[in-house]
Amino acid sequence: MDSTAINQQISKHNRLINENELDIEKHELGIFVFKYHGHNNTKELKQLTQQKRFSELHIKHSKYMIRIFKTYIDLITLDPHQFVRTLRVVLGVMKTNAQDIEDCMRELVDIGYYKEQEYKIHMERFMAEINAWSNKFE
Repeated sequence: MDSTAINQQISKHNRLINENELDIEKHELGIFVFKYHGHNNTKELKQLTQQKRFSELHIKHSKYMIRIFKTYIDLITLDPHQFVRTLRVVLGVMKTNAQDIEDCMRELVDIGYYKEQEYKIHMERFMAEINAWSNKFE
């Protein structure tokens, strides 16, 4: 993996973090408006709350990916064994986070925000990214 591709991935994940942060701000505003007007037990409020959580979990994922790429740049030639140890730790927490993302998205499917096919495609792509790193260094 060359440094240009790695830097592109880091930039991509930084952009995704920024986009998700903006989404969180929008969801928080919507949550505030619903609660302010006494709509505490509505489907729409639950949906906004889940969307906010979905964005928060994706920010965590992007931060984990950035950590992997930066560790790769820093350690792959200097100390490849340390890189593999770090990768295993980060992949462990990423898999836990991925399960949280799957659970959150499943709830959004149940609410009707996402369709089943969207859920399936998203989770397949998501897990493929994680598994690519797992398979490469096991």
